[in-house]
Amino acid sequence: MAAQGTAETAAQRVVTMTERHMFIRCDAPELVRQIGRRNVLAISGGRVIGRSTGITLPAGCGYSVTVDLAAGDTYVVRRVFGRAGKQWIKGERAGVSCDEVGEAAYYASCFRSYDENQWPVVRAPRSGGAASTRAKTWESGPDAYRHTPGGRSW
Repeated sequence: MAAQGTAETAAQRVVTMTERHMFIRCDAPELVRQIGRRNVLAISGGRVIGRSTGITLPAGCGYSVTVDLAAGDTYVVRRVFGRAGKQWIKGERAGVSCDEVGEAAYYASCFRSYDENQWPVVRAPRSGGAASTRAKTWESGPDAYRHTPGGRSW
């Protein structure tokens, strides 16, 4: 009886090895919740292909975003390009926590805006970051830099 219980748990466990990562079984609906339904809609129009170790989101024009659960309880987000049955990895971001997986997947899907070297390192600006500092500087700048609409003023 003990041998049968061991065989069942070994059959239920899925471990996939790649050359750089070891992936484990992932709950696809939970991963979609962590990414966020709106992000999934923005990335793939709501199309989700579940796999044993993660999900694939087809982004269009031959590109897709794969998100896999790594053995260290972090995610590996990849941009994959496919043509004629062949696939090429066009960038990878490893060590993504569950809080960052939606942002990483979204940037991976932006294949027209970020090339394969840019998207793994881009991060959204946070409050107090460079974008908000620039906005405060512009607001407190001299009036000569502000745009005033032409025509009659009321």
